[in-house]
Formats: sequence, C-alpha cells, structure tokens
Amino acid sequence: IEDGYLSVVGSGISKVDLASYKDFQDLFVYLKSQPHGFDTLWVDSFTEAQRFVVAEVARDKVNRRESKDPYKLSLEDYGLATERLRQWVWDLRSLPMHVFYVCLAKGVIAKGEIVVKQTIATPAKLADSLYAYSDLVAYYNVEEVTITETQEKREVRRLHLQPASDFVAKARMPVGATMPSALVNPTLDKIIALYHNDDPK
Repeated sequence: IEDGYLSVVGSGISKVDLASYKDFQDLFVYLKSQPHGFDTLWVDSFTEAQRFVVAEVARDKVNRRESKDPYKLSLEDYGLATERLRQWVWDLRSLPMHVFYVCLAKGVIAKGEIVVKQTIATPAKLADSLYAYSDLVAYYNVEEVTITETQEKREVRRLHLQPASDFVAKARMPVGATMPSALVNPTLDKIIALYHNDDPK
C-alpha cells in the first residue's frame, strides 16, 4: 500500500498494488477462488490502508456533491472507513493461508502527557478487531545492546510476543504449546515454527 518494495527486490516475492477499496475486495476474491499457490500474505502497512480508505470515503463524498471539502470528515465517514477495513480483515481471516499485517505503533497518553503503552496506530474499534481476529499480536523494535566481553554496541531486532507494561501483545496458542517472551532477529520461519512445536532458535 505504501509502494515500498526495495526490501524485497530480487527476493522472488510477488507483490500487488492496492489503489482503491475495490482492489482490496478483488484481492480477497482472487485469493479465495483461484488456485494461486500462495500460502502467506503480508499487508504493508495496515496503518496506511486505514488512511487510504478514509481518503477514499472523503473523495466519494465530494463526487456525490455532499461536500465541497474532501478534508472535512464526519464521525460517520470514519465509521464507514473503519467498517470497510474490519470487513476486509474478517474476510482475509477466512483464507486458508497465513495473513500478516504490519502496523505502526502509537503511544496511549495518560493525563495528557505520559505515554503509558504502545498500541496499534488505528482507531480503537479497528485495533480491537485486529486483536480479536488475530492469533498473534506482537510489538517489534530495534534495541542497542552492549556485548559484555568486547563492549561492542550492536543493534538487536526483537519481536515481543507477550504483553508488557509498555506495549500490547497477544498470543493465541494450541493447547500445550508455549510462547517465548520474544524472538530475536525474527523471521517468518521462526514465527510459523512457534505454531508447529518446532524450536524457534
């Protein structure tokens, strides 16, 4: 959705551009009804999808002559955009494949000044739907660590899988399976291995 493909150039990963809500719907119909051979879908980013759909709702209002100002949105407009995306997430949930959403984080502010927790940067109702419809919600960050022996500083990418006081997370697991608190330098294979009782290391 953000048209940022440099990270997958030469990887053999197939990509599709989404330029309208109809594109969202057409993608779902294709994945649901055609023998495509894909087993994983990444949506990058869902935060931008929400902004895109809100902008499309605004353009529709102007086209219907309901408003001359495409930036003047009502609560009803935001509600319509949210409902469209909730339906899309619900539809993708029914596909027999892995579906991943990349979302920006935003801080929840307490008493107008203190960030108490990082959560998904979408309206609260849409974030709640993503939590409810997903098996795994994780918080990803890059941390600078110091190697004790050499005092060398190194960046570590960490995917936090268990909730903490400063961010939200969730893991719905099969009976008897356990979830580590985080994955260091996470990959798709490591994430999927968690659900197959494989060693994620």
